[in-house]
Amino acid sequence: MDLSQQQFPFCIKWNLLTPIHAFPSSDMALVANSLPLSIEKRHEAIRRCNVPEYAYSKQSFIDYKKTRGLQDLLSANPGRAQRAQSPSRAQRPIWAQGPSWFQTYQDGVQEAVFFEMRTRWAFRRLLHRFRLRRIERIPVSTTDPITFCPIETPITVYDMPLMRKFTFDAKPLIKHINHCLFQQERMIPSAKPPTNVITNRPFTFPQLFSITQQVIRAGMNTGHLLTYQHHYYDILRWNTYMGSALLIAAIKEELFNHDSVDGQDLMIEFLMAQLRILGIQPLPELEPLLLKAIEMFPTHSTVQGLRNLCFRDYEAKILKINIRVLILNAVHRFYTKELQNGCLLTLVYR
Repeated sequence: MDLSQQQFPFCIKWNLLTPIHAFPSSDMALVANSLPLSIEKRHEAIRRCNVPEYAYSKQSFIDYKKTRGLQDLLSANPGRAQRAQSPSRAQRPIWAQGPSWFQTYQDGVQEAVFFEMRTRWAFRRLLHRFRLRRIERIPVSTTDPITFCPIETPITVYDMPLMRKFTFDAKPLIKHINHCLFQQERMIPSAKPPTNVITNRPFTFPQLFSITQQVIRAGMNTGHLLTYQHHYYDILRWNTYMGSALLIAAIKEELFNHDSVDGQDLMIEFLMAQLRILGIQPLPELEPLLLKAIEMFPTHSTVQGLRNLCFRDYEAKILKINIRVLILNAVHRFYTKELQNGCLLTLVYR
């Protein structure tokens, strides 16, 4: 086996790998004739060519010429130097008559697909502009539909199925979206997709994305919109990722809601459970007195202290933080200072 056969074991033509013995030696002239050279250089390459038993592809010939030079390629087999004459098109093999049928068909299909995509995109843009022009002709109220106050920072939302435009104030809209994302029922998180207060329909993905970008451009606090956007406005992914935060927010909302019966019961259950752990036997009248004090004076310092202790204990349990000793010491001080000394009786019967 000569040097050229060791260097080029295959012929690459039109992206096909063809064995060496499939091509006659006279086809080397065709390859040399197809190079991007001048006519004089082509004839010189054909005249000086030492034809091997196979033909090279155009790219392989050029790459080899750049690396080792045309003279090294033509002098690979000096004992077989011949003049190769370019055969006529009728004498050429099928592989040398041009691109394969598959390549031509593939190029045609790709061109047709790209043309259709460009046409569809242009038609969508035209239709979108036509719809926006019709929507802009409808007058829009300058009053915020959530607070019924004049709009300070407008946020525009387009509803294409209804062919309407809605304008909201930024702050009430962000507050409404956060309320939907942190909605709860009896301390059980039940987040729902943000809805349009006018149509009572959930905002679509383009609408939420538009709202987020308008809030950012206005330079306002986005709240949890960016986190919701990070999860692609998917409420299931939001519940999975924000599970602990939603539960803490639900407990906090019930505890700090002065009219919530569940929050009052939660505070009393927490205090009684911690007293049993400390080994303190409270008076039977303590529980109804404490319940009456929470109902009558929800903003008093004694009730607020108990509420803060209760929330801190539940928050630590959800986040799996061990502060049990700190909670027990705080409850013991609270019981000794506020309840055992008669402060609670004074608060209720004064």
